[in-house]
Amino acid sequence: TCGECHTAIYDVFMKSGHPYKLNRVVDGQPPVYPFTEVLEVPEGYTWDDISYVIGGYNWKARFIDHDGFIITGDADATTQYNLYNEELEMGDNWVAYHAGEEKPYDCGTCHTTGYSISGNQNDMPGMIGTWAEDGIQCEECHGPGSLHVNNPYSFRPLIDRDSEACGACHVRGGSEAVNASGDFIQHHEQYEELFQSKHVVIDCVKCH
Repeated sequence: TCGECHTAIYDVFMKSGHPYKLNRVVDGQPPVYPFTEVLEVPEGYTWDDISYVIGGYNWKARFIDHDGFIITGDADATTQYNLYNEELEMGDNWVAYHAGEEKPYDCGTCHTTGYSISGNQNDMPGMIGTWAEDGIQCEECHGPGSLHVNNPYSFRPLIDRDSEACGACHVRGGSEAVNASGDFIQHHEQYEELFQSKHVVIDCVKCH
């Protein structure tokens, strides 16, 4: 709906990673991404067994079953697919993700739009909370847009360019330290990296 008027912004946005943080599997078909493909599922599963793919855009993919739990498999299972990274010459392999553990999907706060902690999405017991839309869509950062659509000059969307707005999700714990594991900075550490650098006075959107 936003793209009907904001065509150029929409075209760029739909090539970014935000809309693809959580992807529904429809009719047993893998999600479609602008730059990458996730064609396989964990060993012992088919696409008909998968309800959602977490990620899959340029980096890695995890899979959710029809009860809403992240597929982790037994103690020896490899259920996370890492896409190939040309710069690091790594990836295109399956690795363990909390193998042997039961992992509900509790990532909706930063992976969905219009999240509420109450209930279970699609009545799946493993889904913690409910949401309006899968992935990070326009309204997650710009606020509800129905009034703006009906009267764009009277109701302006939220425009927050402060890096702290991005840091609401792109952070792991406090911003005082950058966390690393296996010689790599851990994921969603971007706000910590910015906070610890000379770029702290520059808003994320200046470059991104």
